[in-house]
Amino acid sequence: MRSRNSVDASRQPRRRMGLPIVLCAGAMGVPSPSVMAQGPIVYWGNVHPALEPPPGTYIAVSLGNAHCLALRPDGTMVGWGDNTFGQSTPRPGTFTAVAAGESHSVALRSDGVAVSWGWNEAGQGTTPAGTFVKVAAGYGTSAGIRTDGSLHVWGLFSPPNPGYEVPTGTFIDVEVGVGFLVAIRTDGTLVSWGNWTQVPSGTFTQIHAGGGHTEALRTDGTIALFGSSASAFLPVPEGKFIALGRSWAGHPSAIRSDRSIVAWGNPAGNNAPPGRYLSVSRVSAYGMAIPACYSNCDCSTRAPFNTANDFMCFLNRFAAGDTYANCDGSTGSPLLTANDFQCFLNKYAAGCT
Repeated sequence: MRSRNSVDASRQPRRRMGLPIVLCAGAMGVPSPSVMAQGPIVYWGNVHPALEPPPGTYIAVSLGNAHCLALRPDGTMVGWGDNTFGQSTPRPGTFTAVAAGESHSVALRSDGVAVSWGWNEAGQGTTPAGTFVKVAAGYGTSAGIRTDGSLHVWGLFSPPNPGYEVPTGTFIDVEVGVGFLVAIRTDGTLVSWGNWTQVPSGTFTQIHAGGGHTEALRTDGTIALFGSSASAFLPVPEGKFIALGRSWAGHPSAIRSDRSIVAWGNPAGNNAPPGRYLSVSRVSAYGMAIPACYSNCDCSTRAPFNTANDFMCFLNRFAAGDTYANCDGSTGSPLLTANDFQCFLNKYAAGCT
C-alpha cells in the first residue's frame, strides 16, 4: 500500500542462531494477555539486532511488523525497533496492555483510556474518546472493547467502509486480521466480518488473528483454526492449551497447560525454547516470551506476587494430580510426593526475583 524504509525483521540474518538468549536475570502482569512474571524477555529465531529486547524485566510483550512494545512491572512502556512513524516511541503514563500493529501501536492506560499512535494513514493512530477494557492492533486498523462490552473499530477496516459494519452486542475479545476482524461474544460464540465471515461453532475464550487466518481457543482447551490461509498452518497441535500467542499478523503459537510453548507454521520460528511461560508473542520467523515465576501459582499480576493464596493453589493442583505440582521434577511413581511440598516452600521463600 505504500513504500517506506523500515526493518523487515523476518528477512534479516540473525547474529546468533539456535538456543534462546536470556538477556538478564531478573525480577511480573496482565492476564489479557496472560502474563505474570518476574522474568526477562526470552527470544528465538531470526531476530535482527535492532529487535533484540533491551535489558530489564517485563510483564508483557507485543510484536509488530518491525517494532516491539513491552510493559515493565510498574506499568511503564518500553519500545524498540523500527520507528519510521513513531510507532515504537513509548507513551507516557502507566498501562495494563500493549498491542503492536503493522506500523502503529495501541495501548490501554491504567485508567482505561486507549492510546494509539504511529502510522495514521487510515486513522488507526487517532484514538477515540472513552474507556476500554481490551485493545487490539493489526494492519492499518485498531479495535477495542469498551467498558460496556461493545466493540469500537478505527482505521482501515472500519466503518464507513462497506462490509466493515461493526457487530452489535457485547464481547470479551477482539482481534484484527488483514482485511477482516474476529471477536468473541459474551456467550463464547465467534463472529467475523470483512473479507472472511465463516467461523466454527462452539464456545471460545480467546482468539488470535493472523494475516488471513485465526486461531481460537475453545473452552475445552483445544485450538480451532479457520480463515482463507488456514490450510498453511495445518495440522493444529493436539492437546490442551491455556493461552494463544498474539502479535500483528503473526504465525501461530500457544501455551500448553504445562506452560510450555508450541509454535508452528514456519520452521524459522518454530523452535520455541523449553521452560514454563505465561506470555508469548510471535511473528513469522521469531518469537518472544516471558517466563513464569513458579511460586506465583495463582498467576497474580501485581505485587506481592507470593501470597497465602499460592499455597492453596499449589495444594489444589497437588490434589488434582496436576503435573505443575511436580516441583522437584521427579520421574518415579508416585510422581507427586511430600518432597514437592518442600520444593515449593523453597521456591516461595526465594520469591519471584
